[in-house]
Amino acid sequence: MKRLKSSMLGVTLLEIMLVLAIAAMIIVMSVRYYQSASISQQANAFLSQVQAISSAMNSMSQSTGTYSGLSETSIQAILPPNGLIPPWGGSGLTVAGSSTGFTITAANVPTGVCDLVTRQLTASANYTVASGCGTITYTLNP
Repeated sequence: MKRLKSSMLGVTLLEIMLVLAIAAMIIVMSVRYYQSASISQQANAFLSQVQAISSAMNSMSQSTGTYSGLSETSIQAILPPNGLIPPWGGSGLTVAGSSTGFTITAANVPTGVCDLVTRQLTASANYTVASGCGTITYTLNP
């Protein structure tokens, strides 16, 4: 009797589908990780900007004892060159002083960034956050 020698060449459809499923899972997980890292980076950059603006406003108000008359044009010399440009792009931040504090207004704050920023800023009694992080108010003595 003769035996036929059979050999398998190539790959099966099941093997190809398995490889594609694993590759798709890896791609989805890496995109989610990138989005999360990007949101965290933007929130940290925005918090740094708010703290820099707060420091500049506090420094400039010490001579007069009030925040009135202080705005983004008056503190621009103290801030870094892009100190009033939000990390997510778009229009710049606006700052307006009052007698007891100041308000920072930002447009189009991403939702994930807003959640992280709100948690961090409301830990201090001096800050209030409104309008979906669009308005951050600093009050000297809350």
